[in-house]
Amino acid sequence: MAAVMEPPTGTEMTMNCEGRCNVHQRARASPWQRARTYAPRPSIAVADAVEVPGVRQVVEAVGRCITFDTAELPEEFFPAHLSVAVVESVFRFEPAHEAQSSQAARRYCRHFGLAHTRRNMFDLPSVDEQETLTELIGHYDELGAERMANEVFETSCHVSETAACKVGTVVHMANALRQVGVEVLQDVQDWPAHALDEALCSVPGTDRAMARLLLTYAGDDDFVVGDDYVRRFVSEATGYHGVSASWAAHLVCQAAYEFVLSPRHLDYRIYRYLAGR
Repeated sequence: MAAVMEPPTGTEMTMNCEGRCNVHQRARASPWQRARTYAPRPSIAVADAVEVPGVRQVVEAVGRCITFDTAELPEEFFPAHLSVAVVESVFRFEPAHEAQSSQAARRYCRHFGLAHTRRNMFDLPSVDEQETLTELIGHYDELGAERMANEVFETSCHVSETAACKVGTVVHMANALRQVGVEVLQDVQDWPAHALDEALCSVPGTDRAMARLLLTYAGDDDFVVGDDYVRRFVSEATGYHGVSASWAAHLVCQAAYEFVLSPRHLDYRIYRYLAGR
């Protein structure tokens, strides 16, 4: 029977992506700003983190496999509206061509007079300042999919079947999230990641990779989802044939603290590394 790596008995888990995510807002003096060091909140102290089984192996694997071309996450990780994050996740879903991202979200914002990114990357805009998913869906109801494609996203449904599918996927994802009570960015951070993941994976034209991309864009800095990519990376790093989702997420969090990175930054880089591989 394959070994399954779990936390040592008695270790308090402060990050469990199989249950409710631990959510909080970052202060303006964020620990992820440049030239700052960070003492993490988890129950395992920094000095002892590498002693936890698996952390050192994950840290070493990250050092071998992943190149951090920038110390900061790109701007799509700091959307001003959940609707923008949905558009970004659908139109940017090109794992092998990350640099060749679509301008669809910027066109959407320009057409409807919305801010693309928030004023301060570490503070969510107030709920009153955000476009809701109901409003996004209302644009589709008013204009129709074809006009949304041609006039808003400036793609041609007549020329590109892929573009047409993406335009439709945006509203389908918005509907799926609204059905579970999600309207704005704060709602994403208040829901367990696995519940949103399941809701999004029921949408035609999506899969877990696209769903997790949206959760990464809209989630908290401590967000790590223990999906197949993260579990595979941790499994290969530690040599265990089976790694639980919660423990994989915990190890990635601890490794991120060692690199003075936000956990979702390391999660994103691991995903990109394995998706490209």
